[in-house]
Amino acid sequence: SAMRSVLDAVMSVLLTSDAWRNADSFRRQRSLAKLVSRTSLLAELCVGGIVLGDAAQVFWRMAFVAPDIGIAAGGGIAGGSAGVRLPFRMVVGKMACAHLYLNFLLARRKRIEAVVTSIRGGAILDRVLDVLMDPRKEMGLKEEEDEDHDD
Repeated sequence: SAMRSVLDAVMSVLLTSDAWRNADSFRRQRSLAKLVSRTSLLAELCVGGIVLGDAAQVFWRMAFVAPDIGIAAGGGIAGGSAGVRLPFRMVVGKMACAHLYLNFLLARRKRIEAVVTSIRGGAILDRVLDVLMDPRKEMGLKEEEDEDHDD
């Protein structure tokens, strides 16, 4: 069916074509589970970066921005809430949330290190370049030799 062909093409790009097309249902489920696990870990790292960045920005504003900065002549706030300091209780809450999330990520350090090592090892980057250079081959599709020649 057409949907099956599209699924095979997409999964052959995300994984290797041999690992997907020649696998039985058990191996396909394991490959999908591993892919979902890595994607989830990447999302957790992104959320951690956002939480940590927000906490650092709020702390910076509380510590180094004067309370009256950003007040326009008309009494309104210039440029939104960029110069407004949050109450100390909110800053402490954001710092505590960032601390707890950082502890959560540190508990998952071994898994994070494994993913980072696989990225730094070049396996993912080589795979992306292979897909960009020759997508037909990487998807496991047969090449059409007659149409490519201009003789």
